[in-house]
Amino acid sequence: MKIFISWSGNDSKAIAEYLKKWIEQIIQAAEPWISVDIEKGKKWNSEISEKLENSKVGIFCVTKENLNSPWILFEAGAISKTEDSYVCTFLIDLNPTDLTGPLSLFQATKFNKEDIFKLLVTINQSISNSGGKGLSMETLKDLFEIFYPQLEEKVKSIIENKKGAKKGGEEIRSERELLEESVQILRQLKQSKLENPIEKEAKELLNFYAEKYAKMVGEIKYYHAGTDEHIVEFMSRIQENPLLLKAYGGKAGLRNKVKSEFDGLPF
Repeated sequence: MKIFISWSGNDSKAIAEYLKKWIEQIIQAAEPWISVDIEKGKKWNSEISEKLENSKVGIFCVTKENLNSPWILFEAGAISKTEDSYVCTFLIDLNPTDLTGPLSLFQATKFNKEDIFKLLVTINQSISNSGGKGLSMETLKDLFEIFYPQLEEKVKSIIENKKGAKKGGEEIRSERELLEESVQILRQLKQSKLENPIEKEAKELLNFYAEKYAKMVGEIKYYHAGTDEHIVEFMSRIQENPLLLKAYGGKAGLRNKVKSEFDGLPF
């Protein structure tokens, strides 16, 4: 099961990278991913949009520095729209009361042993619910007791190292860059939903019927949008097709599709 781990800034990134490895050590059926995992040569925005769409769990590493990051807000909103998804904020040097706006609506995981174990339980249950092989509660507890001290030590060292350090070198992207990237990813998410397999197959089928109908009425290739007579006749031939009805939401939706978008029909 895919898990999307979001970060913004050097400290958040370092914690996200370690959290990914730590989860993999405990729950092998989990597939945590962060943006630094993108292979060279792949399109950055399309890769992130794919992960956002396919992830069932989103973990957002929130610090004082990235509390209002547009990037984290965007990614949290994108995953929350996925059916049966779970979104949580992983609070590093914050309390739940420090959160405002959209992030305050999600389940908060504080940096303590009890909350982090609850997070693992949620991930494990999500894997089982999606048909994967989750761990037994006893096994999960045993592994957690073994590996938690490593996570605690790593996160504490990151927090300590940042004290007194200058923020000038942090990898925090400009707000304009974040907004531009967010718009591009949102467009790709919408496009991927529009081009789902059912709609693609329905479009091909509709084109096939249009060509057959065009030949029947003596037309060759391209036509002008036109008369209700042809729309009624053509609809009478396709309006009971279950694939078309499902793809376009019934007869009314199918008729609107035919009337408004298919210039290749002899109307």
